[in-house]
Amino acid sequence: MFDGNDFLHQMDEVYRIDDIENIAMVDFLNIGAHEMEYFHFSNLQIAFDFYNHYAKFVSFGARKSKTWKNSKGEYVKQLFVCSCEGFRPEKYYNMENRKREPKSETRCGCLARFVVRFAAYTGRWHVALFVESQKHDCLDPMLVGFLPTHRKMAEADASKMNNMKDADISNPIYMLC
Repeated sequence: MFDGNDFLHQMDEVYRIDDIENIAMVDFLNIGAHEMEYFHFSNLQIAFDFYNHYAKFVSFGARKSKTWKNSKGEYVKQLFVCSCEGFRPEKYYNMENRKREPKSETRCGCLARFVVRFAAYTGRWHVALFVESQKHDCLDPMLVGFLPTHRKMAEADASKMNNMKDADISNPIYMLC
């Protein structure tokens, strides 16, 4: 006999993200925008890692934006956005006595966002809003790894490189050039 509670439990496990290994198993190619709102996370950092992995898959950079706290000072909501979200404040364009040239403009008002909210009854962070619209051209997938948010190296890879350096073994990446 069909048990609705068992079905809900199985679906809950599919969208439950507790660590990086769970994120690596998500197939971002076959997930629609409506399905993103079913995901829930054990903590805020895992939620950001999830959105950052999604951003890398879609070829853009992500960053943390606004946070909300409750009356006790606990975080209850967090907004993650595309790195091109918003615009530079006007005061930085019209500065007098500028000592160096202004940095190039990287923001274009992109509307992509990911909002997570803490649900006290589950003790988990749930997706409250997901907007996937990109107002700008995304990077070539070969170049997305150069964005600041995606430049991190896994601890195991860094350890391997340091061990090779200590043993005076040249890095195989340099041999390809």
